[in-house]
Amino acid sequence: GDMIRKQDRLAVSRYSVTGSLPNCGDEEVGSVVMFCLPRESKAEMKYGETFLGTLELEELFSSLKSQSSKDVVESAVEYLKQHVGEVKGMIIQGTLKVSVKHAEVKLSDIELLSEIKSHKPHRIAWSNLPDYLEISSFHQLAKACSVNQTIHYVYSKCWHEDVKGASSLDYSSANERLKYLDKGKALVKKCYEEYCVQKFLFFPPSNIPLNIADLYLYTTFKEIWIKSFFTKTSVNFVDVSKPVYNLFANKKCSSIHLVYSYNVEVRVDEEI
Repeated sequence: GDMIRKQDRLAVSRYSVTGSLPNCGDEEVGSVVMFCLPRESKAEMKYGETFLGTLELEELFSSLKSQSSKDVVESAVEYLKQHVGEVKGMIIQGTLKVSVKHAEVKLSDIELLSEIKSHKPHRIAWSNLPDYLEISSFHQLAKACSVNQTIHYVYSKCWHEDVKGASSLDYSSANERLKYLDKGKALVKKCYEEYCVQKFLFFPPSNIPLNIADLYLYTTFKEIWIKSFFTKTSVNFVDVSKPVYNLFANKKCSSIHLVYSYNVEVRVDEEI
């Protein structure tokens, strides 16, 4: 309901119902990734799961600004195919090598930690592992895999559950919740203007008011969690989180993304 153009509404509806992606032949990875689950699999597709939620506004509408004949799903597919193609090209040319190893990384497995460290990793991406470990345990693990120049990429989706005031549900006053809703709407409007998507999306968005209010509160309270995350260790870090509203994301744009090094002399801002 947030899409202004009819072609975008139809494209999103078609994809949501069928899982079919445009311009993806049988030889390419398409909707199988999101929709095809083997009968023997215990996994279940979550309600509202969509690849559109993995892209930021700028990426989602990148080609629409110059090619108005395309719809938003075609634009997203084109963007992803282009970038996957670049990685494919590097692998073919030999400039990128991919080695796959599956193991559980844990503090008790000294041999595995030593093996990771022996590769002298320049960058390690931890996904949202801090959501599943004590902060102190995570830092122990990360340090055990690090060398002097290692840069770490990490994010948290559940941080706001540990920070009082980061959700509008923490406030009993209806007037206060409405105030944060208005501030959240202002933030969404700023995002739309910054990425020039006003002609594609209705404002205000038709999302649950709680999500819009929380978008503002996340930007206000995230520094508390970041300070707590680094409180017992010396690091050089950059907060690369973007308070960008995404109508397709089902996590309310709440993630905190951090880039850091345990070596305070490393310029992590040059790695972004």
